[in-house]
Amino acid sequence: WMARYLEGFVFCFVMKTAVYLLVLCFLGSCFAAHLQSSGLGWQGTWSENKRSFGGNMYICVDIENNVAYGSYSGAGLFSGVLKGTEFTGEWFEAGYDRPFGPFSLTLSGTSFSGSWSYYNNTSADSTETFAWSGSRSSSSRPSVEQCLVPAQGVAVTGTYENVENICYRPADRYQNTNLPGVFGGFESFGFVGGYTPDAGRSVFMSDFVYRNDDSISLRPETSASVFGPCSSNSDCNGPNTGDDSERVQTQKIVIGALVDDATFCGFFWEGFYNDQISDGAICFSRTGTISPDSVSCGGEAVIAANRRQDIGNTELLLSEIQRVLDAITMPSVVIVPGPFDGDDDNYGTGFFDQFLDDDDEGSDDIVVDDNDDNN
Repeated sequence: WMARYLEGFVFCFVMKTAVYLLVLCFLGSCFAAHLQSSGLGWQGTWSENKRSFGGNMYICVDIENNVAYGSYSGAGLFSGVLKGTEFTGEWFEAGYDRPFGPFSLTLSGTSFSGSWSYYNNTSADSTETFAWSGSRSSSSRPSVEQCLVPAQGVAVTGTYENVENICYRPADRYQNTNLPGVFGGFESFGFVGGYTPDAGRSVFMSDFVYRNDDSISLRPETSASVFGPCSSNSDCNGPNTGDDSERVQTQKIVIGALVDDATFCGFFWEGFYNDQISDGAICFSRTGTISPDSVSCGGEAVIAANRRQDIGNTELLLSEIQRVLDAITMPSVVIVPGPFDGDDDNYGTGFFDQFLDDDDEGSDDIVVDDNDDNN
């Protein structure tokens, strides 16, 4: 009977263990499914495969409102709505023609995949789409400086560190974006301008100048510009600096947001995303909330003038001369065939003799005596 008792005991123990493991697996699966359905599965640090600049992508989730905010490689920001495993919204960059558009991503475990595209304008999607995927390396919530979550209900207008100035101008539509304009003047960096999609909370600025006669959309995929980080020992942005209508001639980019009532953080780039200043966002404390004057923030005219100066005085002069020549309208000349009607017949062949001197009269010729040694 002892053997039968032991067999029964072992059988019960194994069954209980199996039940416990089954329950744990079930609870674990439910918890994982809950994380994904609640949106927390999106939060964390991810690989960045949108622009593939080599940096990380950070996502911060707002569970109460089912929304998320993030940044990727310091190149752009994105935000949108979470619904189950779906994440849909808009992304924003700077430095070229209408640098924004929609995206749609789907989460599967610790990876996601989906697509993004450009807006042809602020309401119509581009017909061309691009793949976007990534995998998560950490589920910890990133810092506010990494996600650049904009503060609610606060515009970026003001003075920072007593020398940096940002102006939000909702009445101005920035270039051809049809979005409110924002301009900034940063000490030792220069003037930049751009747009804001959320009433001045996040800003996307550069010294890019849109020209109305551009025949193509000047974007990374459609221009000959050198786009993205490059080796420090090569002048990768050199080809972008000339007055080439097929290149994006951007030299400065700022991607930023007011992360709280008193702090602005942004990613600063030189060139067309060629060289990032600092490894992460640079933050400034706000020292004044009054809107700075236009001289401190600059404007489209200031940025355009600076960019035209950058292409060189000789090239600028030739460009202006050509522009003036192209604008000149010459009067038309009409030749009417017929007999020549001149007035030569009024003068005889000897008419002009009266104006000629007679060599024999009034001659004042000087005679030199060869024998006169004093002459």
